[in-house]
Amino acid sequence: MLNNYVLSFTADELRFSCEPPEEKDTFANLLVPAGVPLSSWGIDFDKQFLYGLRLMFAGIKATLAV
Repeated sequence: MLNNYVLSFTADELRFSCEPPEEKDTFANLLVPAGVPLSSWGIDFDKQFLYGLRLMFAGIKATLAV
């Protein structure tokens, strides 16, 4: 699961960085909640990646506590 997360996230980040400027807005809007301007939300891939890792590790930790 962690391997898939890292590889998929990296592929998405690379795909985003290679998109032409007019396509970046279309792609970024898929990542942003509806009705929230992209400029106010921002795309911080490092922050998103760490959030996902923390979420997975919290789930693993919660499962081990049962």
